[in-house]
Amino acid sequence: MSLVKNSIYNIIYQLITIITPIITLPYVSRILGETGIGKQAYTNAISQYFILLGVIGLNIYGNRQIAYVRDDKEELEKTFWQLTLLRIITTGLAYLLYIVIFVFFNSKDRTIYFIQSINIIGAMIDISWFFMGIEDFKKIVYRNLITKVIGVVLLFLFVKSSTDVLTYILILSITQLLGQITMWTYIPKLISFRRISYEEVVKHLMPSISLFIPQLAAQVYLLLDKIMLGWFINEAEVGLYDNSQKIIRLTMTIVTSVGTVMIPRMSNIYAKGDLEEFKKMIYEVFSFMNFISIPMAFGLMAITYDFKPWFYGSGFQGIEPLIIINSIIIVFGAWCNILGFQTLIPMKQEREFTISVFAGAIINFLLNLLLIYKYKSLGTSIASVIAEFAVPVVQMYYLRNFINLKVLFNDVKRYLLASIVMCFCVVLLSKGLKPSALSTLLEIGLGGLVYLLILILSKDPNLKKIRKLL
Repeated sequence: MSLVKNSIYNIIYQLITIITPIITLPYVSRILGETGIGKQAYTNAISQYFILLGVIGLNIYGNRQIAYVRDDKEELEKTFWQLTLLRIITTGLAYLLYIVIFVFFNSKDRTIYFIQSINIIGAMIDISWFFMGIEDFKKIVYRNLITKVIGVVLLFLFVKSSTDVLTYILILSITQLLGQITMWTYIPKLISFRRISYEEVVKHLMPSISLFIPQLAAQVYLLLDKIMLGWFINEAEVGLYDNSQKIIRLTMTIVTSVGTVMIPRMSNIYAKGDLEEFKKMIYEVFSFMNFISIPMAFGLMAITYDFKPWFYGSGFQGIEPLIIINSIIIVFGAWCNILGFQTLIPMKQEREFTISVFAGAIINFLLNLLLIYKYKSLGTSIASVIAEFAVPVVQMYYLRNFINLKVLFNDVKRYLLASIVMCFCVVLLSKGLKPSALSTLLEIGLGGLVYLLILILSKDPNLKKIRKLL
């Protein structure tokens, strides 16, 4: 399947991921409030750690390995079953450990933790890494579309009051598991069953663990924030911070959708030894990421104060500064996606990638300790932004002899200037509008128009490439 088609399918998938919370988040936020949202986020963060422990880097490793062997039918089938069995074993052990700690020997919120364990079962049978490796994003889109629609319908039908936190968590977990099960219906047509030995399975363990370590570090500062807030402050602060992060992560899905499509392609190009083409793609994708991510960050800053009242209602007071500060993560996250996942990982420089992510995790942890008591969720937001910036900086250091950093950042000034002008125009428009969904749409429309006009006048190369594709 072509790169353009995969990009379109993945953007559709990411749009589904974005639209669903936009539909449900205002409703759930009003029904469950900060405490209910915080309880779900806190317990889910803990279950995600056990998913991470069980998967041990197999998502990225599996994606890459499948991309390496996808042209050899026999090797493809062997690799699929080897990685699938390894995943079932390691995630199964993580599930048992989770149940013992949080269900058998834990008296607080035992039922909630048990429901969250369904997510670990879903991760155990997840084979989306296989379809990414063969660059078949169409099936992933169909699966997510169906499960998201089912989830939205169930949520509106059964989550009616602040006491329905258990129901809300159950719906999220069951629909996620359903999505993983449906992916298996495609396998009989693509993969034949092959007997595999214990040695064939185990050989993937250590290479996968080498990718697990940086993922663990990355999850530390994605999930530890919520756990530290819940532990040291309260679940209401977790709810406030989590909702601000959801808006940022939703916006980032559009940016990182390009990266998700590119990982198997970059791995395949590097495996063939075409280094010049590999470098060319790094420069082009980095430029395109900046073309998208910088205006999104500044646009989100500009609309926040008009967006919050109609989206969240009267609750979640004080969330606006959190969204504005966290908006910068969109840009830094895009840089990390390219330099880390699309460059260092295909080059098999897992050690360097690991060090970069650990640097961010350590900085995030230390800054949280310094800021969380006094500034609560605001301090956590500041820590997250600084940590996210540290990761690509370390990655640039390791890649300084492979890529030209001056060429890499050649277009940043243009997109930064255009985004600042756009932000100023949107803020001026917002002064004369009352907060509403229509006002936000008008602000987004004006911002997009101003940004594109500036780039047209400056003859931006990414616009020319988009015109050719269309």
